[in-house]
Amino acid sequence: MAYLTAQPPAAPLMQNLQCFGTEPFWSVTLTDRIIYAPMDGPAFDHEVTARTRALNRPDRYALRGGNGTHSATAIVERRICSDGMSDAEFGLSLDLILQSRAGQVFLSGCCRLTGD
Repeated sequence: MAYLTAQPPAAPLMQNLQCFGTEPFWSVTLTDRIIYAPMDGPAFDHEVTARTRALNRPDRYALRGGNGTHSATAIVERRICSDGMSDAEFGLSLDLILQSRAGQVFLSGCCRLTGD
């Protein structure tokens, strides 16, 4: 330990993430875009238009993207997450809110860094 220097935890805010959920199965890629891909149905691919870090929780942030007919808000938090289908655990959780003229969908899932 004498040779190590403590570092603040790296914030995933500027990282590329691959997120996913079950029941129903879906995935979302978070980069400078929000790319939502359901197992069935239309995909969502829009540029991120806003990034916001929680004032009282530096380990939590939101991304927002959309156009005139669809929007998505992705809330990422550094927290242990399980997909509920395997024994795998992930270090980031995601709450995803999708809005369209047809209504609103709220999904929760897990994320991992993509390394990109």
